[in-house]
Amino acid sequence: MIKSIASLNKNAQVKMCDNENYKYNWISTINSAEVKYNEKSIGYIAELDINIKDNIDKKSNIVVIELSLDELNNITEKKKLFKEFSKYQAVEIDISVIVDKSEKYSSIERCIKNVNIEDLLKYELIDIFENQKILLNKKSITIRFTLLSNTHTLSSEEINDDLERLISEFERSGYIVKR
Repeated sequence: MIKSIASLNKNAQVKMCDNENYKYNWISTINSAEVKYNEKSIGYIAELDINIKDNIDKKSNIVVIELSLDELNNITEKKKLFKEFSKYQAVEIDISVIVDKSEKYSSIERCIKNVNIEDLLKYELIDIFENQKILLNKKSITIRFTLLSNTHTLSSEEINDDLERLISEFERSGYIVKR
């Protein structure tokens, strides 16, 4: 939602980073992110601390967003560039990675960027599964990868090569990949 606000209003890309500046006792230390544009903090998004959330409603996840409208307004609108859609079919693949419960999504993103997959159009967080009985202080994070070439239909070999490089990087970082 925050990325959409910045994109629709200013054609700008904000990023979610480790929360370093917003340390309130009522927000989760694990499920929170600082919103930055050009390395400048413009706000945060966080889940309420579990103890406070449970006093309100045990079944709901409650999220708080604070954005500085002044900082958002100060972002210079970028010119919109249009490019032709690819004539070739995209491939979507979901990968689940099991990590320690305290692991931040930003460290998983670093792994993805380290691989530098040329045909990676986008990746997005699909699900976070936590179950103490099944995963024992770990969580499963599912990420959807969209691969697309603008010059040809990707072959099975190309797709598998990209996935193997990605999986190897995850495993090198100590993550368990569910295949």
